Amino acid sequence: MRRRVAITGVGVACGGARDFESFGTMLFSGRGCLRPVPELSEVHGLVPFVAGVDDELAAPLDDAGARFAALSDLAADGLMADAGLDRETLSAMGGSCRLFLGTLGHRQGAIRRDAVERLAGRQGEAMARANDGIARLAARLGVRGAATVASAACASGGTAAMLAMEAVRSGLCETAVLAGVDGLSSDNISFFQVMQAMSPEEARPFDAARDGMNGGEGAAMLLLEPMERAQERGVKIYGELLGGAVGNEAFNPAAPRPDGEGARRTMEAALRDAGVEAKEIGYIDAHGTGTAANDAAEMKAIEAVFGNTGREVAVASTKAIVGHTMGAAGVLELVSALAALTERKYVPLPRLENSIATADNLRLSATTFSHEADCALSNSLAFGGNTAALVVRV
Repeated sequence: MRRRVAITGVGVACGGARDFESFGTMLFSGRGCLRPVPELSEVHGLVPFVAGVDDELAAPLDDAGARFAALSDLAADGLMADAGLDRETLSAMGGSCRLFLGTLGHRQGAIRRDAVERLAGRQGEAMARANDGIARLAARLGVRGAATVASAACASGGTAAMLAMEAVRSGLCETAVLAGVDGLSSDNISFFQVMQAMSPEEARPFDAARDGMNGGEGAAMLLLEPMERAQERGVKIYGELLGGAVGNEAFNPAAPRPDGEGARRTMEAALRDAGVEAKEIGYIDAHGTGTAANDAAEMKAIEAVFGNTGREVAVASTKAIVGHTMGAAGVLELVSALAALTERKYVPLPRLENSIATADNLRLSATTFSHEADCALSNSLAFGGNTAALVVRV
């Protein structure tokens, strides 16, 4: 028997927002945390760029590991406070509580440099440090069940969400902590600049004049448990994770299929898994990076699935407000979708002038507006052909 999955806790650390309410307020305002980052571009010889930066973090901007740790701790503490739990309670659950983390791997660049420059003869220490993100998060939360890292490029968060949801609904565990965390990294920025995917200005997802993405950083965590148990406990239920899907396009390691077929298949599979029809979806938190190829392919996929449902569908991109938070994006954007459904408000695309959408029922806007949707789909598309889609209802 497949169990229903309730979301009973939220922790957020992104752009100065430290909880569900303040995160939603920032998103709906259209004024996020995007700014030029000369502190990194000048020191590391990068082309000037714009990124979503959490300027309230007590961690050096050029230390991605320290920023990962600071964001992770803030979101973890916020999750426990919001859910009314503590480390001892989660620890007492033993193996019935599991942790699932989506991230790009914040120590890769540091480990490479350390191995070359300082860790000769100490490779064991370098390998241990490769796993310090998930290990210190499990210790912070007190989770003693399996701790799993999902690595699917920028679909890592969405993939982790799928794994966590399946673990709860199948009975593999009674409680799952779903986390997505990544700190701003000069290594990641340099990679995307080599790919010519970065915009020197604030990104414009789904605009005809879009010219690239912005980097970003953040952390989001959700507590998942069986709906029946959450109702018995009488706790706050943010929403229900109805279903989802992950896939791979098997097309190109660095570009999506131009026709959007891979994203379309994953969205359709997510709807089937959730047991809902396309016409029930009134809100889409799209991947929407602002790059020419990604946005074009994703919009074709969205129009193929939702363009003829007979209802208005709001299409948003959280990245227009906070930038691309890399492996954390799938979880942060799931929280964004929850906020949009809870408040019945649209997360705007502040710099949208000429939308590439052609279907009349798809609504994209530079300003927020009210909507009636109670069911949303959140998309993640990534290098390596990785795709993920999640369906949530409030």
